[in-house]
Amino acid sequence: IRRLLPAGSRKQLLDFLREMLRQPAQDPDIKEFQTRVGHFVLGMTLEVGGTFQDEFDLAAACKEKVGKLLAALEKSPRPDTEALDRALFHADLTVGELRRIRSLERKWKNVPDGASPFAEFNILKKNATGREHDPDQWLAFELAGHYREPFPFLGEFMENYRRLAADFREAVRQLNQLLVFIEQ
Repeated sequence: IRRLLPAGSRKQLLDFLREMLRQPAQDPDIKEFQTRVGHFVLGMTLEVGGTFQDEFDLAAACKEKVGKLLAALEKSPRPDTEALDRALFHADLTVGELRRIRSLERKWKNVPDGASPFAEFNILKKNATGREHDPDQWLAFELAGHYREPFPFLGEFMENYRRLAADFREAVRQLNQLLVFIEQ
């Protein structure tokens, strides 16, 4: 399609390409270009969705481990350090992870007003999983934000991730209340 591209500014070129992608094509080269752009968009959409799903699954696994630990301790007839060790094993949590969970309430960071979805996600991710952000993920958030109208999954992902982080925090609070009795 290079032969069809207009000389001019970047804006003129983008306007031309946008219009070309909207119109049904008669020219086989334009039709192939439209198909390839469509495949690229689909691929990037899947990549962004996969990134979001992986991150959600990681945080959900952390919440599930805390839930298993809490449930095991609540079922224990006499919650003590021995019961805690057994529950940690069954919940697949290490002592180091338990220390992180125990200190979570004082280390929890709130999301500042007006934070971008990427900044908000990174704060919540650090809170829920203890993992630092991946700077390469900015592109997934940038693309999802830019194409929010035709592909509105960024808002849905953030809503679900916020809820998961809040549920995780509540489970940690309940666990910490129970652990106070074990330590006495």
